[in-house]
Amino acid sequence: MSALTTSKKYFILSVVLLPLLFQYATPISSFTVGDAFMVFSWVYLMISTKKTKVKKSLCYALAYIVLLTFVYLMDGLLVKSTTSLRYIVYLLIMIYFPTVENNQGYYYKTLNRVGIFVMIVLYVQYVALYTVGIIVPGVLTFLPLTESSFENYAVAFSSAGRCMSVFAEPSHYAIFIILFIAYRLFLNEGLSFRNIILPVLASISVVLCSSFTGVIMMAAVWMLKVFYELKSKRISFIYIMSSLIVFGIMFFIIMIHL
Repeated sequence: MSALTTSKKYFILSVVLLPLLFQYATPISSFTVGDAFMVFSWVYLMISTKKTKVKKSLCYALAYIVLLTFVYLMDGLLVKSTTSLRYIVYLLIMIYFPTVENNQGYYYKTLNRVGIFVMIVLYVQYVALYTVGIIVPGVLTFLPLTESSFENYAVAFSSAGRCMSVFAEPSHYAIFIILFIAYRLFLNEGLSFRNIILPVLASISVVLCSSFTGVIMMAAVWMLKVFYELKSKRISFIYIMSSLIVFGIMFFIIMIHL
């Protein structure tokens, strides 16, 4: 494996793991472990890549944010510049992201593995919480958290009864797993059992984490898939209606047990 290929894989991995690592703090205020991993992997990518591709349209946005941050700092309107600095770093990374666009296969492979892992963690948390009343933490307690303490995390977990897998909030899990659902649904054509088993399990997990916004987004993704299949004439209207009725019954049963 060449250094170039290794640097691309590290960078793609850092992008996929970014939302999972947001809750771990570093000595720098508002600079998380996820930010650090992505920045270092990006620097490694830039050093290892001899020829880079640049998304020039984002350079104007970068220049605007840098100028605006400077003006705010001069006027004393910006107490903390860490947020603006984070946006600047993200834009820099996005500007050079086309360098790894040819490695989309590895990105989807990584997303698939991480998506299955976080989904399994949420199911374990839900079963443990609602069967024996045990909180299974999704965070590494020996690392400093961006929240004030792990005790607050545990109290919020138990009082709200909302499982969040390895994320800081249930909504964060829902957003990540919906990306996984969309990838799995549109990866293959048709709605065979083999194609939809993982998206169905992931969709149920969105309901279990009690994220209302997540449920709406998940339903929208499924509707887009149904319309796509109907437009392609690969499935009949009767099959679609039958599937929607079954899915609706499953959704109703899950909701009344939350």
